[in-house]
This record gives sequence, structure tokens and C-alpha cells, in this order.
Amino acid sequence: MYLNTTNNTAFEGKYIFPTTIKTKVGKYWKNQDVNFVKVDTRKNAADVKTLQEVEQLWEGQNLSGEFNRVAELSKGEANIYVLTTQTNNLEKLEADKILGMIDVAGIRKKGAVDIYRIATNPKYAYAQNTRTRDKKHIAKELVNSVKKMLGPKAKAVLEFAEATDMPFCKRIGLETRNNGNIYTL
Repeated sequence: MYLNTTNNTAFEGKYIFPTTIKTKVGKYWKNQDVNFVKVDTRKNAADVKTLQEVEQLWEGQNLSGEFNRVAELSKGEANIYVLTTQTNNLEKLEADKILGMIDVAGIRKKGAVDIYRIATNPKYAYAQNTRTRDKKHIAKELVNSVKKMLGPKAKAVLEFAEATDMPFCKRIGLETRNNGNIYTL
């Protein structure tokens, strides 16, 4: 299937590139293609509405409400990206196909970017459903996609990390520094 990598006229969010996560098929984990998309909170009311729908679908869990509030309060300046299984009909981003979201600030000096929030659909989140989930590596691919988008020398910084975030950060190759921020190696 061909997927246009430029903006559609009706969908203001920007398709960035494809990536893969793992999906359980039988007793094995197989690669599944997903898409990394920038949500347009500036011009597209449908994208903002999709974030509201995600908050409802996820029942406000896993920071989904925070993404919605950031989109509303930022007056279109939010940098929210999603991983979605949606491959066509991108004029309407479908909330039920969003696997995870990431909220980043602008690029700082020396190619660093601040990551404010990472959220995974609760049914695929490690902490909530480690034994029953059938998809994994969603948050990891969100972080990797941001780094890939910025280039090989980019540094991603997770702001406001809590103690409960440390196992995840360690698992995907992030480490903490003295002020509680997380830096890539």
C-alpha cells in the first residue's frame, strides 16, 4: 500500500515515517508496522477532538487527559506525536487506533529535545498489563522515533521523571542525571 508522506489537504497532522512495534501472534512476538504522525493542534480541530476522544477511550489514564489539556492550553503550539495503526483515510485520525502519544518541546541547543509526556494505551502499558497485553515497545518506539526524526546526534531528555519511570528508562537505554532529568547515552 502506498502512503503519501506529505500532508493531505484535509489532514493537517504530518505523517513523519513508519516504524515497528511488537505484536503477539500465538506465542511469538512479530513486527507490526505502525505510523509516527505529528498531531496538528494549531489548524485542525479534528486532531484536537481526537485527543479528547483518546482521553475518553483511555478513561483519563496514562496522562491522556494531560495531552488533551496541553493541546487546548498551548493555543496550537503543542508538539504532540502519536503512533497509530491507521494506514489510510488520514483526513480523520482515529482515536481507537492510537497506540501511544508523546509531547515534546522545541529543539534546544546542541540538538537536544525535551520530552514532557509519554503515554501508552492502558491495555498495552507494561505496568498495567504486562502479562495480558498483545502489543509492546510502543513507548520505546515513540522515544526512538523522536530521536530518529531529529537525527543521529540528537539527545532526548525526559523531563519530570519519577522513581517509577526508572525501570522503563533503563530498559530503553536512558539514564538519570543529578537533577532528575533523563538523558540518552
